[in-house]
Amino acid sequence: MHDTKRMKYLVVDACDTMSRMSDRNMLEAAKGISEHLESLLLEYEENDMAERHADLVASCTVVVWAILLPLSKSMLAMTGNRALRSKELYAVEPEP
Repeated sequence: MHDTKRMKYLVVDACDTMSRMSDRNMLEAAKGISEHLESLLLEYEENDMAERHADLVASCTVVVWAILLPLSKSMLAMTGNRALRSKELYAVEPEP
């Protein structure tokens, strides 16, 4: 399997697995991810591995962007005409 497909499946599977966890377990897992990532960043900083540090920051940014992009599109799609729907819900006349 190509590395790109492997990484895609790992990230998406991790998100899917966490979505089925309780809030407490999900927050503990997120905390562990943050702590491990922070320790890696500090290790690269302390050992003067600026290039590796920059690569890790870039890869994290790309993964976060890849996750947030479809989420933001989905949220926008779900909230389209939100003001109009809320007025209909409470039987308020829409403003012209």
